[in-house]
Amino acid sequence: MPGFVGIKKSVSTEELQILLEQWKKPNSYYCLRWHHQASDIVKTLKEAFPSPEGRMFDAERELRWKQLTQSTFSLLLLSENEDITQFEPLIGSWEYEDRASISDPDIKIRLPQKMTIESGEIGQRYFRDRDTGTVHFIALTVMKRL
Repeated sequence: MPGFVGIKKSVSTEELQILLEQWKKPNSYYCLRWHHQASDIVKTLKEAFPSPEGRMFDAERELRWKQLTQSTFSLLLLSENEDITQFEPLIGSWEYEDRASISDPDIKIRLPQKMTIESGEIGQRYFRDRDTGTVHFIALTVMKRL
């Protein structure tokens, strides 16, 4: 299925918080990362937000952020929706494929600790370039639409 991969290079803390609030849904999840620790998969943001790195995901998209300076972030959007005008499209003919997570509910997602999830609820979304068949990004996704 056609997908969208886009970036925003310099976003303020306030802009990031507004975007996360606008896109928040009942089935949204967050993974937050600091230099010394990573959070579990959580449903709400804590007062320690924003973290230097993190992601918010739901059934439609995953938004990743990485801190550039004390008050600016770069954003990467991986979405099933192709019509996202707020982000600069990354060059490529993007398509995605959803896959269920492995049957073991303790999965490791490029973070230094295991994360416990409800079996079958969270899966992976593979973003690949249609022209080369190369997978460039693997996003988390909610398999059940709540």
